[in-house]
Amino acid sequence: MVQSDLIKKLNINDFGPTKKQQTIIDHLGTYRFISYATPLCRFGCTFQDVHDRIRLDKKLRQAVFSIIQELEIDLNTKITSHLVEKYGPLCYQDIFSWCQTDGPNKYLKYDAVDRKIIEQEQKQLINTITYLSKSDKPENQSLLELSQHISLGELIHIYKLMSKRNRKEIASIYDCSANELISWMDCIALYRNCCCHNGNLIDIKIETRPVTPQSYSKYLFR
Repeated sequence: MVQSDLIKKLNINDFGPTKKQQTIIDHLGTYRFISYATPLCRFGCTFQDVHDRIRLDKKLRQAVFSIIQELEIDLNTKITSHLVEKYGPLCYQDIFSWCQTDGPNKYLKYDAVDRKIIEQEQKQLINTITYLSKSDKPENQSLLELSQHISLGELIHIYKLMSKRNRKEIASIYDCSANELISWMDCIALYRNCCCHNGNLIDIKIETRPVTPQSYSKYLFR
């Protein structure tokens, strides 16, 4: 009853709750329902309006996630293939050959990259790949073979580790700068997590907006 009282405080014109309404709330959870209802309640709404909005968000998540999956596969292929072609199939075991080795790395918030940092990143990368590969001897496997196990978050981290030249070469594939590509990948990862964990996508707010290319910024609605 306490949970129903929370919803009654909103401006939902026909909220009882009826038996059907209570069943829906019990399934969704009170606070999830309230999060979807709040934007509508400012103007007055019905219970069905809120329920329709929740179902619309579900369809939106499914559509967005389908697109993100295609993007994730392409990014994975481009980044891992680039490393293997330039540094060999076991390049993940020697990140000194392809990562940024000095200077600040703003993407990973390193004021100054040094050997100790690289060694730590090397150890972490091998541990992660070993865990993801589910193999007793991942050290004998090509990065291309292991790439199917690399998560989007880990893939983005690998890209941020790269030298400026490598980042630029991969970004050029997408006809953009490294700054643009990283901002897009970080945004994609955020939306992906929201979709995977049934978050409220329709009301999501981005604190750090992705870089918008000038060539098509006029086509975007803000």
